Amino acid sequence: MLVWKLENPDILLPRLHVHEAAAPLAPPRRLAFPLCAWHTQPLLHLAPKLAATPLKFTPHAIPRSHPLPHADLNELIDWSAVECLNQQPAHRIDNALRQGYREDDGLYLESDTDEQLLIHITFNTACKLSGLVIKSTKSADQAPKRVKLFVNQPTIGFGEAAGASGVQEFDLSEEDVKGAQLQLKLVKFTKVNVLTVFIESNQGDEDTTIVQKLAVFGSGGDKFDVAAIKDISKEQQ
Repeated sequence: MLVWKLENPDILLPRLHVHEAAAPLAPPRRLAFPLCAWHTQPLLHLAPKLAATPLKFTPHAIPRSHPLPHADLNELIDWSAVECLNQQPAHRIDNALRQGYREDDGLYLESDTDEQLLIHITFNTACKLSGLVIKSTKSADQAPKRVKLFVNQPTIGFGEAAGASGVQEFDLSEEDVKGAQLQLKLVKFTKVNVLTVFIESNQGDEDTTIVQKLAVFGSGGDKFDVAAIKDISKEQQ
């Protein structure tokens, strides 16, 4: 499926169908090209090749509620603001979060003094989140189990996270930590500047927790000033 950038993602998104010229009685063959706001523009490079083929484009409108493909948001992370509390110096968050590192199962994030990890992921654009991957296959007993997610609370600490309800919470199974994408409640993650992942426990009550891959999926919006982020936990006090 081919997608490309839409400069104004607020307009009604159309779908383009490619019809192969064929005999009148032959059914048309269609390839869907949904517009999306989070990708680049490969279609521009493909256009000359398409022009040399017996293909023609016809626009076909789809409703706004039509599910759109969401991307890995790794490129939208503000790495200077990423923070992970209680990580081992030799096994830091970059190993699990950065693209390239997280694909190497020999690299991993590991907690330090106990099994808990508190990870603040800051984006350089307000994002809509749809999915989360937490992979941990190095040691079954050290894989995360109880996980809480918080939105736009960049200063929340271990005590607050343990005592509060997350925007969404998971009790991960052994299958979940093999790399399955966890589905997020879209209405809860629509304007996310900072996603906090609180790993409260692991599968085997081990002293430390290991994460080999952490990936966030969704779509990006407008740029914002990181210094202007509001901590909504303070507003609720």
